[in-house]
Amino acid sequence: MMQRLSIISLLALIFSMLVLSAELQTDSPRPETYFRFQIQSRDELHEITRIISIDNVIGDTVYAYANSREFERFEALGKTVEILSPPSMKYKPKMSDSVKKVKTGTVIRPMKPIEV
Repeated sequence: MMQRLSIISLLALIFSMLVLSAELQTDSPRPETYFRFQIQSRDELHEITRIISIDNVIGDTVYAYANSREFERFEALGKTVEILSPPSMKYKPKMSDSVKKVKTGTVIRPMKPIEV
C-alpha cells in the first residue's frame, strides 16, 4: 500500500513538472509578452481581464502582459496590438561591486507604544 502511494506521488510530481515546463516554453526569452492596445469602452475590460493580465489603463490605451497561450486567446478578439519592451527591461540595474557597499532599503525600528 505504501509503495503504491509512493509511486502515485512520484508520477503526479513528474506530470506536474511536465505541464509546468510546457507552459514556460515560448519563442521569446521571457515567459510573457508585454503589449498595449486600444479599447473603445472600459466595458471591454471585463471580458479582457479574464484572458490577460492588465498592467495599466491610460485613457483608451491598455498595457498588459500575457503568456503565449493567453496571447493567442487575446489575438482571437481581433485587437491590434503593439509589442513593447517590459518596463523591467528598459533600465539596467545598478549593481554593487562590493557587499560592503550594498544598502538595504528596509530599516526596522521598534514600535512606540500607543498612549490611550
